Amino acid sequence: MIGVRIERFAIEGGFTIARGSKREAVVVVVEIRTDAAVGRGECVPYGRYGESVESVLASITALLPALESGLDRQALQTMLPPGAARNAIDCALWDLEAKASGIPVRTRLGLPPARPLTTAFSLSLAD
Repeated sequence: MIGVRIERFAIEGGFTIARGSKREAVVVVVEIRTDAAVGRGECVPYGRYGESVESVLASITALLPALESGLDRQALQTMLPPGAARNAIDCALWDLEAKASGIPVRTRLGLPPARPLTTAFSLSLAD
């Protein structure tokens, strides 16, 4: 079974950057369920790249029959262009494979254990 839903998270006071402001984060969530596990993936459609919640939902919905028939990660790469919809499905498939096999994604990719990293973050320009 495959589920797709929209989740909305209010941003207290809003978040403002040079391109605009928003008062909520809108996330598209994909869940792929088998008898063995549930794989979850998510994405945030980016208007800057011509995406909207509606277009991402339409792209994912169009692939539901193929996913129900066993579409795998490799085939997914040819079915959708890079972007939010493909990311959500790809992450859900990786998560499902990891949970069903008991082998973490990082191990499946041959990556070392996670460690703390220095990162950057955006600060709102709003008050």
